[in-house]
Amino acid sequence: MIKNVLRKFVESTDSTKHVDIISALVTQVLKHSLLETLYIYSHNQNQYGYILQDKNTQKIIGIDCGDYKTQRFNIEALMKETGGAFTHLFLTSKNSVRNEGVDEWLKIHPELNLIKAGSKEDGHIEFIGDLCIFCMRTPGQNDLDTSYIITEANERSTKTPVVFTGDVLQTGGCGKFINPSLMYESLKKLKSLPNETLIFPGVESANENLMFSKIIDPNNEFVKSKLEEVKGQKVKNIGQVLCQERLYNPFLRCDQQYFLNLFEVKDPISCFTKMNKMKEKILG
Repeated sequence: MIKNVLRKFVESTDSTKHVDIISALVTQVLKHSLLETLYIYSHNQNQYGYILQDKNTQKIIGIDCGDYKTQRFNIEALMKETGGAFTHLFLTSKNSVRNEGVDEWLKIHPELNLIKAGSKEDGHIEFIGDLCIFCMRTPGQNDLDTSYIITEANERSTKTPVVFTGDVLQTGGCGKFINPSLMYESLKKLKSLPNETLIFPGVESANENLMFSKIIDPNNEFVKSKLEEVKGQKVKNIGQVLCQERLYNPFLRCDQQYFLNLFEVKDPISCFTKMNKMKEKILG
């Protein structure tokens, strides 16, 4: 769970009216060096954009952009405050509202390094100062979808990774997809990350995902507890710890006998497919 604390930039004078950019402090994690310079903003009602600054070089990177006016205001405020340069923009998906504004950014920052979804090989590593960005191909809505796993590479770092998953892995669920086998394998790859990994999706969907989880897994105390935590919360439901996400996200548990029996199938991909069809029928 993210707390809205520490940093709030001044009001914007344009149509964005009042834009907040918040520092990411995860309540379950007592110490995490990377979160000191990770900032989050919302746009288009339920979408998230992220800004991360390298402490060593002060270089600023964006993960997904979304509403251009919102991101430009936030990034330029951070540039002014810290003297850092905006050098890289990473996109998790090919077609998403979080991609809006790319052309505008390239006009005012022609030397900006644009890392599009699928433009790097699976396993490619990008170094920006002390930031180590691992590009993991995680096909979802299309075969280009990419998640970015980031750690700090210095002696002061806690080495705890964070992962930006776009639409693929969400709090309590997953995004839409075309090929169930590819999506299942993508979630399996993300599920295999270290237990302490923090998950930052591109969309806020925790409440509806967990409502579905409660329907199909009514006796799961972890689901009940998480649903109560996120119900009606104004606090952003991101930055979840992977070891906890595995306990209440049914799409990460399709290999468990309970769900194989529930959907009357013998393999996890068939279970995954049926589970998603039920979710679409119930939630639309």
